[in-house]
Amino acid sequence: MAATLSPDALLRQLAGTWAGLDKEGPGVLRACSMTLLTVAQESEDLSSMLETLASLMPEHPARSIVVRLQTGAPLAGHVTAQCWMPFGQERQICSEQIEITASQDALEDVASLVAPLAAPDLPLILWCRSRSVVETAGFERLAEMAGKVVLDTADWPDAHAAIQSIAALASRGLRVADLSWTRLTRWREMLSQVFENRRQAARLPAISRVRVVYGGAARPVAAIYMGAWLVDALAAAGARAELSLEPDANIPAGHFSTVELSGAEFHLELARQQERLITIVDGLSHCASLPHATDCRLLREELSIVRQDLVFERMLSSAARL
Repeated sequence: MAATLSPDALLRQLAGTWAGLDKEGPGVLRACSMTLLTVAQESEDLSSMLETLASLMPEHPARSIVVRLQTGAPLAGHVTAQCWMPFGQERQICSEQIEITASQDALEDVASLVAPLAAPDLPLILWCRSRSVVETAGFERLAEMAGKVVLDTADWPDAHAAIQSIAALASRGLRVADLSWTRLTRWREMLSQVFENRRQAARLPAISRVRVVYGGAARPVAAIYMGAWLVDALAAAGARAELSLEPDANIPAGHFSTVELSGAEFHLELARQQERLITIVDGLSHCASLPHATDCRLLREELSIVRQDLVFERMLSSAARL
């Protein structure tokens, strides 16, 4: 199957694309800071995914390689350029996009194809949303090529199995990120801000209970992550807190809406109200925005983390033990 499409053929298409852009005039600048490899199932919305990638390019220009797995599809590929005009300038900036279609059982062939297509001497980031792709033969080979693997366990049916899968990848020395964790950034920032106050920080050792409320019968990965991070952070501050993860039928499945910390004469509640995050400490409330966490917003944050995320790694180890 791999013989039907070669890296050399796609690289020649890339060269031809740039030659064509050069003929349009000197006002085209080529930009590339990484290789961003995206692998998707045929059931995923490809147009939405391509729109997300296009939105990322101005801030994180990349050689984008998009692999679409389709049942019985022959190995095929084509090349395009993504161009944009920065505000107030007269010169276009362009990046490359390679789209590859392959059958479900051809991920091993795709790995052989991608290696020589990656932009030389630049990091390779792998993004995948689908649990079934992660479980497909050949995925590990792609993951081992990547400097960072970005997954999204939000829609995986079994939260504990999802966490164990990510922990297993991390245990093999792979740098793994989970957008379920990235969605918690604003929540963690708001909680941390409360304890920047010295008076509140002095009350940390007295916290004895952590309560996370979520929707649906199955615990979402994000709720477990939040609970594990809080228990670890409180332990570092000298508190031994009991963790409670509780369902609420009034909350949509897969989401969590409330975090509570309580102890002797102390009570903190962090609650979501649509696109607002309400912090209540001892009866006093504060409101902050909580914008919708789009794939573009989440990936933009993860692509900006160039080193190991030690906080996530410590939390993941704790979450795997819950």
